[in-house]
Order: sequence, then structure tokens, then C-alpha cells
Amino acid sequence: MKRRTTALRDQPLDDHRPRIVALLNGLAISTLLLSVAVCGEAVAQGVAPQAAAGQGAAGQGAAAPGGSPGLEFPEVVARIDDYAITRGELLAHAEIVRLNALQGGGADPAGSLVFYRQVLDALIGERLMYADLERRGAVVGDAEVERAFQAMVEQRGGRQKFEAAMQAQRISLDALRRQLRQNLTIERLLTRDIASQVRPAEQELRQFYDSNLDRMWKPERHRVRHILKRVSVMVSEDGKEKIHAQLLALRQQAANGADFADLVADHSEDAGSRENGGELPWIIIVEPQGDPFAEAVVGLATVGQMSDVVETPQGLHLIQLMGREAARLRTFDEAKAEIAGILTTTRVKQQVLKRVAELKSKARIEILI
Repeated sequence: MKRRTTALRDQPLDDHRPRIVALLNGLAISTLLLSVAVCGEAVAQGVAPQAAAGQGAAGQGAAAPGGSPGLEFPEVVARIDDYAITRGELLAHAEIVRLNALQGGGADPAGSLVFYRQVLDALIGERLMYADLERRGAVVGDAEVERAFQAMVEQRGGRQKFEAAMQAQRISLDALRRQLRQNLTIERLLTRDIASQVRPAEQELRQFYDSNLDRMWKPERHRVRHILKRVSVMVSEDGKEKIHAQLLALRQQAANGADFADLVADHSEDAGSRENGGELPWIIIVEPQGDPFAEAVVGLATVGQMSDVVETPQGLHLIQLMGREAARLRTFDEAKAEIAGILTTTRVKQQVLKRVAELKSKARIEILI
């Protein structure tokens, strides 16, 4: 995420960049390059918490978070012509990839130097792409940067709260705008320039569909609503039994004709679903074993049926089935947009790799880890 090489002379090495990496992870177009280098699949955006991605950054710690004990890096981990990629920047980006892998159910990838070198290679590619765009005058304008900046301010509760958060994290607004400009510039390249040139034709979409019918199944899904009573770790067994009895009483009221949504409004402690009658988004359950909530949902046979009281780490639940859709093969028209996304993403990655390889061949690159 990155500043053009000549800007190194005007900015300290480990200034704002690692903290901005975490702040802007929702806009981090480098995740495409990171996924190409590390995972081979697109890394989901917006999952790297500030506290996690910032640890050890800004030159305060050489150890790699989540990595092998004793794995340490120098202050500068690579140089591209005049530009230096810092340790803090590398660790922050590596943490984005690592957290995405863990949240996706994969193994922790940060166990060796090889992983960090892969992330660094992706950062070098992104840096080269941005510098090339800047040289060609293809950087986004001030108005677009300001719109993105204002959107971030609104998302974080307004100007006062936003600036207070930036001050607490020692991030200057100027540095933040520079980072936004770089992210938006690369995003425009990928989504407008490259993607528009590699969109698949209808015939290609149909061919992919016919050749991958096993991937076109829409899994069974369930729609439920629930009443949640939270149980503090400090509650005694007697206290838990009382809450359990309360839910059984509510279950009986519903069985006798009481409106479940009214019972939710009066008794549920799930603020996220209470105003919607306790209704949750459609649930797809792949492996219910070991998940009490999922096991209870799968066990509900008919619409309107209620579960027994179910205990999860969130508390005690009473669950009612509202609907179920059986697994089925999606039609071509239903799957077409997704197929187009798969093929376009694959082709964009191929074009990015080709472009980065060309830029690398013309740059002076020094790897220091």
C-alpha cells in the first residue's frame, strides 16, 4: 500500500504506514496481489483488526507476529529503486493474510520465512504498479480521494470521533489521504482498465457452467428466529436453571398461541435480531456436528416447530424454524453472474502477474530478508 519511490526522501521510514494498512484493509487492493503470491485465491477484505495488524509495527518490534519464535526482520526489508519497504509494512500486510487464512478455517501460514517472502513479493508488485501508474499520470484525482475519505469519516461516526481515533493511533490525515489515493488508483486499474478487457463472453459462461455442474448446486438453507438469554460466566448453576426454565415457559406460551415475535421483543437479549422478531439471515449448515445451534436447526422438521432450550457460548436459545429450502441445482441464469466473477477474477490475476513481471524486469530490487 504504498507511496511512490521518490516520496521516501520526504517521509520517515516507519511513520504511519503499518497503522494505515490496518485502517484501510477494507480498501486494500493489495489483497489481490497477496492472494496471487500466497494463497492463489482472492483474500476476503476487511478482516484485519487494527490492534492485531499494528502490533510490532512502526519499528517497535522485529519479531513476526504469529510466526516462528525468533523470526526477526531488519528495519528495511526490501528496496525498489529509491523506495524502501519497511518491516512494519511487511508485518501489517502479513497479518491481513494470516487472519484471513485463520478465519477461513485454514492453517496459520505465518510459520516460516517463506511466507513473509511471498507477502513481500506481493508488496513489491503493488509498489511497482502504483509507481508505473503515477509515471503515466493515471493517479485518481483529489475529488475521488476526498469522497472516499468522507465515506470513512461517516462510517466511523463523524468527524470528531474519526479525528480522535486517528490521533490515538498517531495517523495523520495527510498520510491517510495519500494511502487512499494509492489504493483507489490501483483499484481503478483492476476494476476499470483490466477487468473491462477480460470479461468473458456468454458462450464462455455457458461452457464453464456445463463443465462444472458439481459447483452449481445451491445447498440446503434454513430460516429461523430465536430468543436469546445471555448467561454470564458468573451465573451459578441455579441461576442458569432459572433462565432455562424461563425459556421453557416462553416455549409453552408460543405453543399455546402467543406471537413468537412479541415474545422476542419482550424477552430476547440479542439486540441484533430483536427488532426483526428474532429472525436471523438464511443459514447454510454444512457440518452441524459439534455446533449446538446448527444441530438444533437441522433437527427441526416442520415450519413453526420450536427447539428445546439450546446452550451455546452466546447463552441459552429458543429456536423456531420459519422456512427451509432444499438443495438444488442452480439454473444457468442464476449462476451466470457468479461465473462471470470467477472467470474475470482469474483473468485479472493473470494480467496482474504479467504486468508485475514486466515491471520487475526494469526495476532495481533488493530483498533484505
